[in-house]
Amino acid sequence: NHIYGEGLPERFPVESLTSFYKRSSYDQLNIGGNVIGWYTTPYPRTDITDARAVIKEALTHYETQGHDFSQYDNDGDGYIDYFSVVWTGEVGEWASLWWGWQSSFSDASYTLSGKQLAAFSWQWLSWNNETDDFDPLTLIHETGHGLGLPDFYDYDGNIGPVGGVGGLDMMDATWGDHGAFSKFALGWIEPKVIA
Repeated sequence: NHIYGEGLPERFPVESLTSFYKRSSYDQLNIGGNVIGWYTTPYPRTDITDARAVIKEALTHYETQGHDFSQYDNDGDGYIDYFSVVWTGEVGEWASLWWGWQSSFSDASYTLSGKQLAAFSWQWLSWNNETDDFDPLTLIHETGHGLGLPDFYDYDGNIGPVGGVGGLDMMDATWGDHGAFSKFALGWIEPKVIA
């Protein structure tokens, strides 16, 4: 419900991944998919040092259970277009393994249902797994990267003016909507050029 459903209305405008992107794109992007379920590793979380290795392990498990991954190649190019991994447990330091981030696979030898993996996001279930429900906010931000958008916040406050875009963008402070530049870059709006 918090990913592909309508989500919680009281969390507007980040009630769900699908609702956010449908609204942000002016009904031009409808993100759908499946939530496969939880995978539990046979070893402790402290042994995980490579996200891609544990992702392969989990996805291979679900393929052997009969899940058809070929359905996620929407454009028929041989790649699973995008997928998200939501994990539980304590959130780590910024830019660490146990933080929210987006990346891609480059291992052409690994396939699922005849398809290679491409872009993916990796994020926590919640700040407090014992009391909090899943919050789609980080997933929304990381999906922006999956669509090709960069971060708009400062990585280094010593270079250029400080402040990113002032926290007023989903790709800056994980707040609000995507700005006009992002919507233009994604083809959701056409700018009017005034000479």
